[in-house]
Amino acid sequence: MSNNLVQNLGKGRKLIARISTIVGIFMLMGIVFLVFLQVVLRKVFNHPLTWPEEMVRILLVWVSFLGAYVALYYKQHLVLSVIVNRLTPVKTKTLLIITNFLVIAVLSIFLIWGFELIQVIGMIPMPTTGILNKYVYGVMWVSIFLMLSELIIQTWESIRSSV
Repeated sequence: MSNNLVQNLGKGRKLIARISTIVGIFMLMGIVFLVFLQVVLRKVFNHPLTWPEEMVRILLVWVSFLGAYVALYYKQHLVLSVIVNRLTPVKTKTLLIITNFLVIAVLSIFLIWGFELIQVIGMIPMPTTGILNKYVYGVMWVSIFLMLSELIIQTWESIRSSV
């Protein structure tokens, strides 16, 4: 690949990760606000609302999936450091490449099953807000696609740097 393409790809990845982080932050703030609102309305006014609970659920699903992508981008996902710290750099890189391929395979399966899941439950509306489940769980496709793309790029970079 040309250097210009690689630089643009890197800038695009960074921009997507930043946007995902900012969106996730606002969603977390929304969760905190809605839970606080619900507690105040329930405990102080004895009049809770029904829709904030569904909105918190939706936001939590979105934050979880976007957060998984952001953690992957910044390489902050779980690692068995007890094992990795005892390996040589070559063995660490080899293990990283192997685990990346395994995660790519698992994410590919999730992408296929996620498509089937959305086909089954996507048109069912949520009870209170009426939001269709395809909008609730549609983030699964987006985040899995982003994670797959990121893992492929990271794996390719690891392979290229070891050659």
